[in-house]
Amino acid sequence: MIDDVAGDLRYAVRRLRKSPGFTLVAVLSLALGVGANAAMFGVVRTLLLTPLPVEAPEELALVAWQRDGSLGISQTGSTNYRHPETGASLRSNLNTAAYHALRDVAPPGVDVFAFAFLRDVSVGFGDGPPLGAGGTFADGGYFGGLGVPMALGRGITPADDRPGAPLVAVLGHAFWQRTFGGDPDVLGRTIRVNGRAAEVVGVTAAGFVGLSMGGFFPQTDVTLPLSAQPLVVPDMNQDGVELARAENVFWLRVMARVPPGTNRDALESAMAQAFDRAASPVFESPEGPTVLALVDGSQGAQPLGPETARLLYMLLVVVAMVLLIACVNLASLMFARGVSRQREMAVRRAMGGARLRLVRQGLAESLVLAMAGTAVGLAVAWGSRGFLAELLAGSVGAGAFRPSELSVRLDPMVLGVGILAGLGTTVLFGLLPALRLSRLDPMTWLRKRSVGGDAPALTTGRTLIALQVAVSVPLVVGAALFLRTMANLGSVELGFDPGRLVVFPVDPALTERPD
Repeated sequence: MIDDVAGDLRYAVRRLRKSPGFTLVAVLSLALGVGANAAMFGVVRTLLLTPLPVEAPEELALVAWQRDGSLGISQTGSTNYRHPETGASLRSNLNTAAYHALRDVAPPGVDVFAFAFLRDVSVGFGDGPPLGAGGTFADGGYFGGLGVPMALGRGITPADDRPGAPLVAVLGHAFWQRTFGGDPDVLGRTIRVNGRAAEVVGVTAAGFVGLSMGGFFPQTDVTLPLSAQPLVVPDMNQDGVELARAENVFWLRVMARVPPGTNRDALESAMAQAFDRAASPVFESPEGPTVLALVDGSQGAQPLGPETARLLYMLLVVVAMVLLIACVNLASLMFARGVSRQREMAVRRAMGGARLRLVRQGLAESLVLAMAGTAVGLAVAWGSRGFLAELLAGSVGAGAFRPSELSVRLDPMVLGVGILAGLGTTVLFGLLPALRLSRLDPMTWLRKRSVGGDAPALTTGRTLIALQVAVSVPLVVGAALFLRTMANLGSVELGFDPGRLVVFPVDPALTERPD
């Protein structure tokens, strides 16, 4: 049987070589569909489906809360979480007193740690100008609680996170590569963070970009101790009071590592009571009980928003339709090609050729096309990674993504999906023409030909053409509406003459503060 299959494949290759035009069109159609699907699935997997590259990310949970009434608090860098059961909006930030209270009631084995995102900091080194970077303040339990793998050195420890301790910094892997060229001697070097000298004590492993994917907050280039806030970013102080001592400023995000077997309901109840004791005196006119929940933190504290997620899933559906069109197009081509092979098939059936053998030979031709189209498609997907990163850097992340850090990974799962999509759909659509040709009655065909009539028509191809049109029309109409919208936006009356005008940002963080 193996020899027969190998012979069928060799015969299919010889036939396809004799029809270079058909082969080229078929392979390029499949390559477009497979490449677009593999690349887009890689984007969706990277941004929406991949957990943090840390130890046991499924154990991570974010502390979220809500309290009705007039609270009279100030929130710095706050975004909303969703209740895992009700979907209600919950607050993300806590004040320092509430964080300490939650940490104190955590049972043995449950790590509770805090952090705060920084939008922009300046990082200087050597004699060159400072660079803008994304930052994170982290307490002494952050790296240990997360289980962040390190490429060099160590993370921030409790000894680093205390008032008066020497300022230290942990660099992100991509930032280290971009600014220091991957120099392993970076440990112990002194950099300037907003003009303050800091010793580099570690570099995180490749793939870890902090707890923000880069939507509302940038990805993390440099991590600093929480206690360094008044030194590095004194502008964040409230009326001259450090954030750690400002009771009405909720600026910390809190995450917990909850190992299996922990009673989450009891933990949430204990945390809610501790939160009430610590935070209620700060609130002006609270109403009702505090709702506190542990929200899934396996993908970080600031994943992409639901609007962006819907956009990415919609694009994934669109490229799946492109693959469907490519496969229907190939099936139509196979039917058209089958018309010219009716005589061959009729003679084979008349000479005793088994129907299964004819179907297998038709499938062999589809399989060869599928393998060639899938191989070219995966190469296209691999080559388009940089383009997709640039596209996302300018649109989805609203400028917060850095293409060098947003690596669209084509890991084995993504490659497997691409191969399955290419081979599966092509063989599936190649099966229909093969079955239709194998059912050809040789006597009916010969009788029609002997009296000068036409050969029986393969009417199934008409159904495929209708299907192809039905799938293509929505895409064409959608593309036309999109282009029309873009044209309309380009002709909107702005109320002023935009000619010779330039928009540029001003980033005060890049002006280093003197020591």
